[in-house]
Amino acid sequence: MIKIYLDVYFFVNLCIDYIAVYSVSAVCHRSSSALRLFTASVFSALLSVALCFTDTPLDLLILIALTPLICRIAFSGSIAIPSVMLWCVEIFIGGGVSVISGIIHSSLILIPVIITSVIASALFRRAQKGLLKSIKTPTVTAEVRLGKHRARLTLLVDSGNLARDPESDRRIIFLSRSALRKIPIPEGLTGHTLLIKGASGVKEATVYEADEVIFEDDTESSEKFMVLPDCTCEDFAGCDGLAPLR
Repeated sequence: MIKIYLDVYFFVNLCIDYIAVYSVSAVCHRSSSALRLFTASVFSALLSVALCFTDTPLDLLILIALTPLICRIAFSGSIAIPSVMLWCVEIFIGGGVSVISGIIHSSLILIPVIITSVIASALFRRAQKGLLKSIKTPTVTAEVRLGKHRARLTLLVDSGNLARDPESDRRIIFLSRSALRKIPIPEGLTGHTLLIKGASGVKEATVYEADEVIFEDDTESSEKFMVLPDCTCEDFAGCDGLAPLR
């Protein structure tokens, strides 16, 4: 008879599930709070424990069917791609743990779990950075001035950035958290709210009029831009912001 210690089984699955959803968050560029990731991991681990009390060959299908629900708990917006990624990550991490733990005494199973999880997370992060470096992304350097603040920013030229301010009809430059550390929004600067449709759905955002935007490759342009702080992204593929296609 096989003995299963539910507390150890729960903790093992919790570790694997948290690393899995965290890896999916990093690879798919889905910003999410640690609380949501942890809640999704707890739900998945409890589901695995519950399936220990069932005697059905459909356990795997049940886990696969409920993966979108786990992604819905962890992330906002579309969950199709994160769900597929989570299936792959779970198979990769879970399979690695099974192979290692198969040749190690079961009382030491937490050691291969932690080691495999850390290695898997590091590999996903490295693969992500390598993929981004291999892709030649069109970028442009621009000097942006907001009030008394001025900074040189590297902007990703995004052909999908068609956003315009409905009041002024000016095009919008999106600024990430990394950009806002270089050029914070001045106190007292007033903006106005508009609705922006993105990957996570429609949300309200505040746009501000930039006093000056000078692109390095087009210093003669006199076009005026609006800037929109996007605090959900640390950066855009390593760039400070998104510039519209010019």
